[in-house]
Amino acid sequence: MKKRNFINRIISIRKKEGLTVNAAAKQSGLNQSTWQRMETGESTPTWDALFQMSDSLGIFSKIVISE
Repeated sequence: MKKRNFINRIISIRKKEGLTVNAAAKQSGLNQSTWQRMETGESTPTWDALFQMSDSLGIFSKIVISE
């Protein structure tokens, strides 16, 4: 899966769960501005950051299984 597709899935699930960027970032331990830049495409996340984001939302298995 490409990183952009991965982040798009994270965004979709974050919104479905009703979480703001700030709340999701706090949950993951990432800085809010870092999370925001990755969502908007201003910054390319590492795979580790993507896994940290998805794991904090409890969605890693949903992303992997659905692909």
